[in-house]
Amino acid sequence: MNAQKLKRHGLIFFALSALLCVSCGDDPQSPQTTGKVLLAEVAGDSVSTNFGTSTKSQNVSTSRLDFTDRDSAEISFSYAGNSNNSAVPLTISFTSTVSDSVIYSSTGLILNSAEHSITITLPSPKVKEYFFYTIKVVSGAGYGFFRFRDMKIYKK
Repeated sequence: MNAQKLKRHGLIFFALSALLCVSCGDDPQSPQTTGKVLLAEVAGDSVSTNFGTSTKSQNVSTSRLDFTDRDSAEISFSYAGNSNNSAVPLTISFTSTVSDSVIYSSTGLILNSAEHSITITLPSPKVKEYFFYTIKVVSGAGYGFFRFRDMKIYKK
């Protein structure tokens, strides 16, 4: 009987060992090295003023965004603003050891109260840093505003 128990335990041990080895394949949590990967998402934000300038800066994420392994970045968002606005109502930047580096300046946007959507592909900044956005509204007379929603930042 001892020999049969040893055989049975040996077979069970072998089966469990084989199962464990088969399940130890590629780690599904390892980072992707190809394709489009979502790094950050901002639900939305806005700035407005009746006269003068109003500016707001906010972090895109609580952690650093890692672009070091990709050649390009993609930014998409929906927005609206009015004609009293700044020529560059939205910038996206990262803080480096020397100064802030802008990766996107929103020149050429259609600024009116209708909502528009935009997707921009740009060269990867090749950094792992904290990113932030800045909204700037300038109004000489009347109400000025800029708002965005559903901002997504990808590495590609």
